[in-house]
Amino acid sequence: RTKLYGIDSEKLGPALMGIGNAYKNLGQTDFALKYYKLAETNYGEKITRSLLVNIGGLYRNKLVFKSALNYYNQAVEIVKYDKSSTIQNIAGINYNIAEIHYQMKNDNDALIICKEFANKAYIEDQILFYELLALIYQVKGDISQAK
Repeated sequence: RTKLYGIDSEKLGPALMGIGNAYKNLGQTDFALKYYKLAETNYGEKITRSLLVNIGGLYRNKLVFKSALNYYNQAVEIVKYDKSSTIQNIAGINYNIAEIHYQMKNDNDALIICKEFANKAYIEDQILFYELLALIYQVKGDISQAK
C-alpha cells in the first residue's frame, strides 16, 4: 500500500492497525504500540474509535494511566458524535476510564462513572461495572453497598 498511496496516506491506517493488532495478539506490546502510533498518524482526522481504544488499552497494561485516559477520552468523544455508535459502546469505553480512576485511587471519579454507565452497558460489561463498584465500596468501607 505504501507504493500505491505513499507513506503518509490515510489508506495505510487500517494496514498499520492490523499489524499492531497482530503484535498485540503476540504479546509484543512495544511493537504493537509502534504500529498503532503510525496508524494514528496516518488516519489523521479520520482516526477510529477502535484504534484509540487499542492504544489506550496498551497504555493501561503498561500502567501509563495518564496516556491511557487521554486515548480513552478521545475515543469517547468520537463515539458521542458517531451516529452508528450505541450507548453500550460509550459505556464500554467508560468502564475502562472508571477502572483507571480506581487504579489511580480516584475512587469518587470511578464511582460516578460506574453509577452513570453500569445499567447502560452490554450485559457482559455490566458484570465488570458491578465488580468494580463492589471494589470501590469495599475500599470506602461501605460493605453493605459492596454486596
